[in-house]
Amino acid sequence: MSDEKRILVLSAGGTEDPLIFAIDEINPDFVYFLYTPRSKKTCEKVIEKTHQKYHYNFINNTNDELVLDFYSQDYDFVEENQNIAIRKKYIDYKPVLSDEYMINNHQSLDEAFEVSKKLLSNINDKIEKSYESDEGKEVKVYVDFTGGTKTMVSGLVLAVIEGEFNDFELTYVGEKTIEDNKTATGRDKGGVGVVKKGYELYEKQINPYNKHAIPEFNKGINFFNKYQFEAAQENFDSAKKNLDEGFDKKLAELYSELVFIYNKWDKFDEEKITKNTSAFDMLKKLFYKKIDADVELKRHLKNTELNIAQKNIGRDMDKRQSNLYDSLQNNLEFLSLKIRGLSPDVPTKKKEPLEKRIEYYLPDLLNNAYRRIEEGKIDDAIARLYRISELIAQIKLCELGLINLNTLESNKKFKIPIKTLEDKASEKGICDEVSSFIEDNKEKPYVFTDEDGNLIEKESKNLKIANVNSYKLLKMFGFDRVKEFEELYEDLKNRNDTILAHGLKPMDKDDTVEIYYKTKEFASLFYEDLDYHMELSQFPKLVKGEFYEN
Repeated sequence: MSDEKRILVLSAGGTEDPLIFAIDEINPDFVYFLYTPRSKKTCEKVIEKTHQKYHYNFINNTNDELVLDFYSQDYDFVEENQNIAIRKKYIDYKPVLSDEYMINNHQSLDEAFEVSKKLLSNINDKIEKSYESDEGKEVKVYVDFTGGTKTMVSGLVLAVIEGEFNDFELTYVGEKTIEDNKTATGRDKGGVGVVKKGYELYEKQINPYNKHAIPEFNKGINFFNKYQFEAAQENFDSAKKNLDEGFDKKLAELYSELVFIYNKWDKFDEEKITKNTSAFDMLKKLFYKKIDADVELKRHLKNTELNIAQKNIGRDMDKRQSNLYDSLQNNLEFLSLKIRGLSPDVPTKKKEPLEKRIEYYLPDLLNNAYRRIEEGKIDDAIARLYRISELIAQIKLCELGLINLNTLESNKKFKIPIKTLEDKASEKGICDEVSSFIEDNKEKPYVFTDEDGNLIEKESKNLKIANVNSYKLLKMFGFDRVKEFEELYEDLKNRNDTILAHGLKPMDKDDTVEIYYKTKEFASLFYEDLDYHMELSQFPKLVKGEFYEN
């Protein structure tokens, strides 16, 4: 008895011999027939000739290699007579010849695909529900596509591949090579017909989708383009685990590492994606040591066309076609500017102070807000747009020398030292106005208990001010764009009524798109190279294609 349960799917045409040969080779427990009204009789003949019958095979005993293979098969009885070995086995299976699996139009690829998918899905369901109930028996499914029209066969193979029945094994009955006469053919019709009886050769077929991990690549790319980075990572990791050494595996490993970088970057963790590594460090290492050092990878990335402009979500946008290699190079340059304040080709671990790099957060935040709109995460997008308007004010306050740079560098917090503000106000001649502002915006006193248990209250030496008050302070120091901010803020303050702020209202997508463009326009008043740096920092959108080198 075999320790596995075998299920055989046969596509049936006008000839029964290849189907009988397949049944003889597999010795299945169940046989499912995929057929047309014309080939139903073929199925009935196959069942009549094979079901609950003894099958005999003969082989020349002079070929030791063949005999070894011969004896390894699960036959009941073997006897040797001079140079001939005879084997026989009893074939007993449950035939499934159901109208449910009949393809009415033998020339319809679509119907062949739909019926095949239904058949395979039903088998899959039965494996999960009942067939696996036999303890210790693995269920093996063989899908033989020897018989039937080209459309039937194509529909069946597509159903196996597209339905992701990865554990189902594709098989085909071909013809043997005749050692004594290699020009002879085992097929009728001058070598282009069906395989003649006695010349059959049962061959297991490699599923190219599995071999090249195409489903995993396709899913990984789809998830990456939708910014679902954990799911993309899972699929690329699965691909690299299942692939043999070669180009496909190298590409899966590269994509997996890229997803890790972009996932961290998308969450604003680009400065420290591992304990001692920034997104710039990791991408630079990938780019120069893995991509540039590998001719195949570099050629593939240069030939991978992609649209680096983000999807149009409301207005006409400039779109340009580039390749993945150039897009990664752009991102590398931007990450170097944002994290280090230096060009990527400057070989140093040093970096510019944060106040000199802070402006790069604006294009990055705008792109991030755009990605959230693409995802349909409207409230998240609005929160980022609100933060952009606030960050612009903080950058201007920094330029005026009002921000505590040590606190900014060490804690990434924007604090205004009261003493500094008073000194700057004195220079400007606006002491009274600023004094009133300080009183209104002082941080709460810091309260603590000393060693004797006494409650001590300590006045804060800093101001921490939010969006609107930042612009009020800027106006005191002569900032002349407050009107534009106030117009933008009328739209942005709708955020306060949303479910993620203080209210219960969802944000409207169209309104958010308009606010996005208004925020971008407002930011461009202060950031001359905004469009250029937004382009440098756009995430690539991957495209489906061939993932393996010929």
